[in-house]
Amino acid sequence: MPEFTYTAINMGGTSSRGKIRAADKASALEAVIASGLTPTHIQEATARSQIFDWLKYKQKDFTPADAGHFSGDLHRLLHSGFSMRQALDVIAISAETKAVKTLAKDAADQISKGGRLSYVIEEAGGSTAVALSGLVRAGEMGGNLEDILASAAASFQKGAEFREKITSALIYPAIIGFLISMTLILFFSFILPQLEPLFAGAEDKLPRSTQFLLAFGRFFEMGLPLMLLGLVGLIMAARFIPGISDGLKKTGGRVALSRMSGGVSRLTNYATYARIMSLLIGSGVPAPNAHMISAQACSNALIKSDLLELSQSLREGRALAKCLEPLPRVPELLTNMTRVGESSGKLSAALGDAADILERRAARRMERLLAALTPMITIVLGLIVAVVVGALFMGISSLTDVSAF
Repeated sequence: MPEFTYTAINMGGTSSRGKIRAADKASALEAVIASGLTPTHIQEATARSQIFDWLKYKQKDFTPADAGHFSGDLHRLLHSGFSMRQALDVIAISAETKAVKTLAKDAADQISKGGRLSYVIEEAGGSTAVALSGLVRAGEMGGNLEDILASAAASFQKGAEFREKITSALIYPAIIGFLISMTLILFFSFILPQLEPLFAGAEDKLPRSTQFLLAFGRFFEMGLPLMLLGLVGLIMAARFIPGISDGLKKTGGRVALSRMSGGVSRLTNYATYARIMSLLIGSGVPAPNAHMISAQACSNALIKSDLLELSQSLREGRALAKCLEPLPRVPELLTNMTRVGESSGKLSAALGDAADILERRAARRMERLLAALTPMITIVLGLIVAVVVGALFMGISSLTDVSAF
């Protein structure tokens, strides 16, 4: 019986790796799910894969935009009378992104062998693939796959548009910061070492600012290779050691939830949770299962961990609003609308409305944050450049005074 390696996430949100023996890939996937884990990647553990797997580049996760394009195209083709295999073959040829083409091709191969579409989607990797897989599985079991694909396409595309708006807004300050940072690195790495011989023998007579600049330049020149090696080592460790990767994600999550983010990350993550939850509940997925899938769709590790801790309470039959109330980071709007939705029997619609409102609030806060952040970055980095150049010219001026004396 062949052996398969897998990467999965447990109920606490922690990533882990393991091996399992099964008759085929689909059976291995079912076994991992049955053990209470949410698989994000699974493959047959051949000798070659075991030796070279750690060298392999990690493929980019399936994004909300990919999920929107895939589900939308598949819905339109199925609605037009194509069979599932024919529709997937068309998408494999016509899709705009490599991730969608790869998924469609793999799905077409598996379906021709009697496999299930939901299992293939789950193997694409990432929280978005897990969420889409849950929706497709609900459609497969309920016989309303086309309707679910249409709803999923609209929802994922709306979420993708929101993320694209935020990403586009961050491009300008990111470019400014990058260019000025590269200018400073170039100055301390190449220009300052060439100028340092000019000050040889006159260090004691230089202004303190110039002395500090030269000392920092020497430190930077010696420390830059070590910093680069440390950064590469950290990236490699995060790639291959799940514990380090989880620690870095939680640290990043704390930074994203700090005051300097303006609450954008918190609102965005809970909007994502509410939107996926709305789709799954509306598709007939039981609340505990829908909650697990929706929590995995959150990008912030701390929010994901908070939500996953509620899984057991939901399985015990507690209301979702009651479970959300104690969490410190949950927006009050989401809790209130969840409570109203549960009492009225329209939880799916209430969660969808909550997601729309939270996204609008996040967009407004992002606009205000960038309105203040962009000039602030320009001013701070400009001051740094001015101080560096000023210290350098003060040193050159002092040399002129010494020579004249």
